[in-house]
Amino acid sequence: MKLFTNKIGILSIALAMTVTSCNKEFLNAVPELDLSDATVFNTPARVLSQVNGLYGSAKSGSLFGGRYLIYNDIRGEDWVNRTTNSVTGYSTYQGNQDPSDSYLASFWVVGYSTINRANLFLEGLAA
Repeated sequence: MKLFTNKIGILSIALAMTVTSCNKEFLNAVPELDLSDATVFNTPARVLSQVNGLYGSAKSGSLFGGRYLIYNDIRGEDWVNRTTNSVTGYSTYQGNQDPSDSYLASFWVVGYSTINRANLFLEGLAA
């Protein structure tokens, strides 16, 4: 009986894969949450949501919401680092930032991503 159930399960999966692979629209799905460039800036509410998205990106914990301020404090003279883990910014405290440090890498990634989003926003407003 168990062998029969396994065969039916495998056959059902194979049939489902065959049926969906024959449908061209299934392979070329249109994203439901994607807005075209023409509709993103056509109402004041959508423009405001774009601005709020820019602020959200800048306030990320990896950028102005945390790490930027912490790294500046670490480089100042009002910080004493007693541990050697990366959460406390030890490499910044020692003055030898390692590019492989995930906290430091995310700081730059989020920063440049925010700049890119702002540039796309300004280009969209100008169009």
